Amino acid sequence: MRILAHEHTNSWFNHLALIIGSGLIIAFFSELFFLNEGPTLDIISRFSHPESLIGLTVELSFWYSLFALWLLVPIALFNVRNRWAFFLAASVCGWAIEGLVIPVMYTDVPFSLVWPSLGWHVLVDIFIGWWFLRKILQKNNYLLTATIATCLGLFWGFWATWFWDGGEFPPIKPDSFTIFTFAATMLLIIGYVFVDRLGGTDFKPTRIEIIVPLLFSILVWAVANIAVTPLQMLFPILVFAVFTSLRRNQKTETQPNILNTFTGTVRLPNLGLLLLMPGVASITYPYYFNHAIGFTEIWILLWPMLIVSIVMFSLSFMKIQSARKLKSVSEDL
Repeated sequence: MRILAHEHTNSWFNHLALIIGSGLIIAFFSELFFLNEGPTLDIISRFSHPESLIGLTVELSFWYSLFALWLLVPIALFNVRNRWAFFLAASVCGWAIEGLVIPVMYTDVPFSLVWPSLGWHVLVDIFIGWWFLRKILQKNNYLLTATIATCLGLFWGFWATWFWDGGEFPPIKPDSFTIFTFAATMLLIIGYVFVDRLGGTDFKPTRIEIIVPLLFSILVWAVANIAVTPLQMLFPILVFAVFTSLRRNQKTETQPNILNTFTGTVRLPNLGLLLLMPGVASITYPYYFNHAIGFTEIWILLWPMLIVSIVMFSLSFMKIQSARKLKSVSEDL
């Protein structure tokens, strides 16, 4: 009995670590790497008030842990492994980010159903941050990690200028940007430590882990989106459609879900190389700031991401509906 109790406790601990770690990773790419101007400037304004900053970080971690469950639970329930099913499961998470607590998903339909839910959250937060970077880190190839971190840092420094043209928010000062990027990356590293060293690969949520977050999500969704009635019904309709397709995929998938593909342990020095991201970004950003060079034509990036996400979403549905046996994500990607 003691052994069973110990295993049960470990299971809860591993699940919690995986959920929180996934939440931190998704939050980083969703809010901090994206440089969502409102929350970013709010965080920077609290640098001189540590208690307030810690409170905001805890709040951000809580909400994104909830959003992460909208990715992890479908993966576990529907045995999601191949790239098509993974894209659909990630789409649910993207809609949860933009449609549970805030009504962004319903503000400009049909465009808002795709951006940023699919165009950014699925492609960047989940495919790049939660999946691709974890795969790279687990190779423990220092040169490869350093190269990718440097590229991401170059992008981050330039992308940080995207909101300058609007005039609503002032540009971030270079010294504040440096502190912000390093602090944000430390949260990302903590997230990877949680999922890699503490989370494990065997995520089998209990009824409590499914029902309680689901009921809380429904309550928040119902209260937060009253003003957009009846458009908020798009969220459950889309989730139902995706879950129906994932259920079909479950019947054809013959291998364990995608979590089981994350094998091995990331060495701490390899994780430390991620600090090249803020290092490079904080070196390049002052040049753009001092010379008033801003990336204001965001449509150059936005439209390709929109097209890719729409094509991938459509293909995912068609592939699952027509496939008998699908290859695993590790084979496909």
